[in-house]
Amino acid sequence: MRKISIAIISLIVISSFVFCFTSSVRAEGKTIDVFLFEKEGCQYCASTKALFDTFTKMNLYPGLVLHEVSVLEKDGAEKFVSFCAAYDSVPDAVPKVFIGEKVINGFAPETIRQELDACNNTQCANPEEYVQSRLDAKANPVKEPIRISSNTFGWALGILAVLGGAFYFYKKLLA
Repeated sequence: MRKISIAIISLIVISSFVFCFTSSVRAEGKTIDVFLFEKEGCQYCASTKALFDTFTKMNLYPGLVLHEVSVLEKDGAEKFVSFCAAYDSVPDAVPKVFIGEKVINGFAPETIRQELDACNNTQCANPEEYVQSRLDAKANPVKEPIRISSNTFGWALGILAVLGGAFYFYKKLLA
């Protein structure tokens, strides 16, 4: 009996070690791409950048890859407008942070942290790939044909029959 309980405890310890090891390996292989649109002289942009620097220094999100884009440069401004168009956001102010399929306006450390936590637990979309897929979908919309259900057709036919009958009896009354 004692040997069985020792074997069970050993099995639990070993399996928990294997589980912890494999989950950390999976987390290390995952990347979390984040796009930060900013401009020089913006205090909220600097605060947002400092927040990401803190995350990196503390190694809170091992797969975090921060892409800093200045909206003062021509390429950065074009990218900013295309990102905002894909995310249905207005390109009105910075900082804007794009994580997965979410856009975060302004300096919002708690919201940024929540989105990073969500992306750390599940696979989030790369914002650049998300933008491309959304812009492609908007450029080539699939037009669904107009379909009239039999129910709609039946109602229309019924209304026409009632109107026709009313018109017939009205003519009979006048005659």
